Amino acid sequence: MNTTATKVNTPTTMNANETIANTPANLATLHALAVKGAPMFYVWLDAVDDAATTSVYLTEGAARADIARLEADDREAGVYEPEAYRIINAAPYFA
Repeated sequence: MNTTATKVNTPTTMNANETIANTPANLATLHALAVKGAPMFYVWLDAVDDAATTSVYLTEGAARADIARLEADDREAGVYEPEAYRIINAAPYFA
């Protein structure tokens, strides 16, 4: 029996320095980062023309890790569509 757990990138296991929750409490922080020109990314879902997550990612790698998680969830739910998610620049939303 294999007892080794596979580490899955979820908002709780991703590096806290790579994501910020898009909440009213964090808007000032997100605005300050955008004004300073810090990289900021959203995971976007064209089907609903909206951000697919409530996180702002400070690295493209963190955004890609969450896309992998979302796609795995979609496969499990039977609604997976290849390339449904994309990464966009989130900074204009907070500048």
